[in-house]
Amino acid sequence: MRMTNPPNKKFQSISGGANYTCGLFRNDELECWGTYTRPVTPPGGQFTSFDTGTYHTCALRSNGEMVYLGNNDEGEGSPPPGPWKSVKCGFDETCGMRINGTMEYWDMGW
Repeated sequence: MRMTNPPNKKFQSISGGANYTCGLFRNDELECWGTYTRPVTPPGGQFTSFDTGTYHTCALRSNGEMVYLGNNDEGEGSPPPGPWKSVKCGFDETCGMRINGTMEYWDMGW
C-alpha cells in the first residue's frame, strides 16, 4: 500500500515507523501520516522532540510531559508521568530518560 504524503510544510525533524511517518514542523506542531492512519495533531502545547517506534510515536512537550500516539484506532497509551528529558521508541516498548538522568522502560501494550 502506498503511503500518503505530508502537506507541503517546513519541518525541523522527521522519523518513520513501520506503517507511518511523523514530522515535527518548524512551529513545533507534530503530525503523523501513514498507510492506515489519519493525520494526527496532538492537542495543546508545543513539542520539542519525538521518536517513532514500529507501531507508536512518543512526543515530548516543552514542559517535559510525554504524549503517546498510536497508529491505528486502538486509542492512546498512558506513559508514566514526567518530566522527561528524552524518549526513544522500539517495536512496542519505550525508554525514557528523566531530567534527573534516571531511565525507565515500559511496554505500550501491543
